[in-house]
Amino acid sequence: MATEYLDLDDAFDAYAEAVEVSVDRAKDALLNLGQLESALARPQNAGAYENADIVRQGATLLWGVAANHPFAMATNAPLSFYSGLSST
Repeated sequence: MATEYLDLDDAFDAYAEAVEVSVDRAKDALLNLGQLESALARPQNAGAYENADIVRQGATLLWGVAANHPFAMATNAPLSFYSGLSST
C-alpha cells in the first residue's frame, strides 16, 4: 500500500478545524506558503532519502509545521491542529 501524503488542502482543512474557522479564513491566516509547502514535503523526502518509517514521517511533518510557523496562530488555537496533520 502506497503512503498518502498531505497536500495544501489537507493542511488548510486541519487548521480550519483546529481553530474553528472557515477554510477561507484558514487560507487568510497563512503567513508563508513556501514554509507550509516545505513542511508538507518533509515526510515524503524523509521516506525517499532516509528510508523513514511512517512514524518518523509523521514526526517529521509535525516538526516541520511547528518549526516553520506557516500560519498565524491565535492565542487560543488548540494544539489539535498539529495532531490533525496525520498521514492517513
